[in-house]
Amino acid sequence: RKAGDLVFTNIGVTSGLFNGCRRLQEVGNITSLNCTFFSTVFNGCYQLERIGTIDIGTGTLAGNVDIFNGCSKLKEVVFVNATGLINPTTNMFTNCRALRKVRLPNLRCSVVLRGCDMERLEIIDLFNDLAVVPMGSETIDVANNPGTAALTAADLLIAQNKGWA
Repeated sequence: RKAGDLVFTNIGVTSGLFNGCRRLQEVGNITSLNCTFFSTVFNGCYQLERIGTIDIGTGTLAGNVDIFNGCSKLKEVVFVNATGLINPTTNMFTNCRALRKVRLPNLRCSVVLRGCDMERLEIIDLFNDLAVVPMGSETIDVANNPGTAALTAADLLIAQNKGWA
C-alpha cells in the first residue's frame, strides 16, 4: 500500500512502473535524474492519495505524459521544476477529481486540469508558477474546478501576461 522514496537514474524509459497498482495509496519523493520518458507511471492507481515531491532534474518527460491518469483520490502533485515536461500534458490529470494542489514551476507546455478539486488560490498559485511562453502557444485548462468561477479578470491576466491561453 505504500512505496518509499523512488530514485531513477540514467534510465531511458520509466513508463508503466506502477501502472494499474490499484491498492497503492502513498509514494514518497520521486527523483528521476537523466530519464527521458515517464509516461503512465501511476496510471490507474485509483487508491493513490499522497505523493511526495517530483524532481525530474535535467531529464525530460516526453510522449503522452499521462502519469496520474485515473488517480481519482490523489490530492496533491508538486514538481520541483516542470521545465522538463516538453509535450502537452492533456491526459496527465484526467479523472483526478480529488486533486486540490498542483505545482508545476516553469511549465512550458499545455496542461489540462479540468474537473479537479482546485480552489481559486490554488489555481492562482498554478498560474504564478507558469513559465513565459510565446503568446497563445500554450494553453492551461482549469475548467470545472470549484475555484474557476471565482477567478477574477486580474487572476486570469497572470497566465495571459505570460503568453498562456
